[in-house]
Amino acid sequence: GLLGQAFLEGGIVHIKQVPQDYMMINSGLGNLQPKSLLIVPLQYNEEVIGVIELASFDDFLSHHIDFLKNIAEVTASTIMSAFSNDATRLLLMDMQSKTESIKEQEEMLRLNAENLAVGQEELSKNLDFAERELFKMKQILDNIISPVVVYDEKGILKFVNRQAEILFSYDYGELNETSIRTLLEMSPDEIRTDFAGNKTRRGESTTTKELRKIRAFSKTGMQFVVEIQTKIFETGKERLLVATLQVQ
Repeated sequence: GLLGQAFLEGGIVHIKQVPQDYMMINSGLGNLQPKSLLIVPLQYNEEVIGVIELASFDDFLSHHIDFLKNIAEVTASTIMSAFSNDATRLLLMDMQSKTESIKEQEEMLRLNAENLAVGQEELSKNLDFAERELFKMKQILDNIISPVVVYDEKGILKFVNRQAEILFSYDYGELNETSIRTLLEMSPDEIRTDFAGNKTRRGESTTTKELRKIRAFSKTGMQFVVEIQTKIFETGKERLLVATLQVQ
């Protein structure tokens, strides 16, 4: 049908003469058949994620179509941002659970280490488990469609997903334990303000209400502007800031 055509081809479908068997528009004042039909795809990064179908009693003029195209772009971006935020929230919950589990095992290792060979064997097993869990968290970050960086109150990067490494032209793992200021134009005072302005209880997170624009720097020296949306997450002993980036 027309919806499938717009979805597959990614182009606007404009029908100026609606077929006689097309559905009627009903209201409290009566029923009337529309005169024209417009189907606009919702595109994000050249990928169609949905369509909007509109009917009108008058013809859609060119400025109407241009306006609806802009609305479709904003709608598609909002939908994908919501998906990204949900994925980040699930990641933070998973990180908290795994962090607490690792801390409990570290305490157990400290006690078992007093028991010579048995303690040493247990320590080795649990350290391997902790490394596997940290690797899993990195994989979760890599599966988020947006570039994401996680840093502490000193601005030290703790996690960087693969999309962010590609955006800034860095190799895998090259950014770990470096400063966020390597990537973004942020002063130490701005970093402290971001953390101080968001008070959370343990295990909870809060999201900034608005995106803000920041100058960014790649490894190759290229400069560009990104929009950043942040979440504050508290693991218990430290607070982390999870920043989702959108390139302008």
